[in-house]
Amino acid sequence: MGERLAGKTTLITGAGRGIGAACARLFAEHGARVAIADIVPESAETVAAAIRADGGASLAVEVDVRDEASCIEIVSGTVAQFGALDVLLNCAATVEFAKAAELELDSWRRVVDTNALGTWLACKAAIPAMLAKGRGTIVNMCSVSGTHGQPAFAAYNASKGAVLALTRNLAVDYGPAIRVNCISPGPTDTPAVREAIAAASDPAAMLAEMEASNHIVKRLGRPIEIAYAALYLASDEASFCHGTNLLVAGGQTIQP
Repeated sequence: MGERLAGKTTLITGAGRGIGAACARLFAEHGARVAIADIVPESAETVAAAIRADGGASLAVEVDVRDEASCIEIVSGTVAQFGALDVLLNCAATVEFAKAAELELDSWRRVVDTNALGTWLACKAAIPAMLAKGRGTIVNMCSVSGTHGQPAFAAYNASKGAVLALTRNLAVDYGPAIRVNCISPGPTDTPAVREAIAAASDPAAMLAEMEASNHIVKRLGRPIEIAYAALYLASDEASFCHGTNLLVAGGQTIQP
């Protein structure tokens, strides 16, 4: 298998665990220099150290994607370390389970600010660096929640819908120099999902519901399955993809 990102510098937010970490490891395997950005610096360093131990080039940086200065800093730090920025992958996200009328204002802001505002701020910081080089690629981690209403998921549904709309806008405004696309996973077996299941009033029922929602395969996705989709969109193989929403959801959006 060839190195599909050889010579490219990638910056991944939310890369300390879950899908972001799987993407970081896979990108490094395919020749990318990877900046690991996470709100938990110890998690970022763990992933970066594993990549370096395997012979890859990686940098760990702390970020709060809700803060514009923090997003600017991770972009400038990545460029200073590796000389350029070719790919931005936005994986940072959080979730809150509640109906709209039952959400506290602080919970709404935490979810929407992390998922939607944070994606915009990271893109805003990265775009000038990409334009200076004359090209670049942005991949936003959306969700099936961006197109489908789900019970007690008001803030998350709204935030991921915003990510999908933002992706399409950026593709129009900055293409073809910058390719902007997104991925919509179905429920995936990540630490965040396992924590949500464990916190549910009936964890077994919640797990069964999540597995069944991926209608065809009837199981949770694996982070590496999402990572391969991100690898494709980040690589030059996806040169004709602009504003694409790539569903990786085990058949969730269709009924068999």
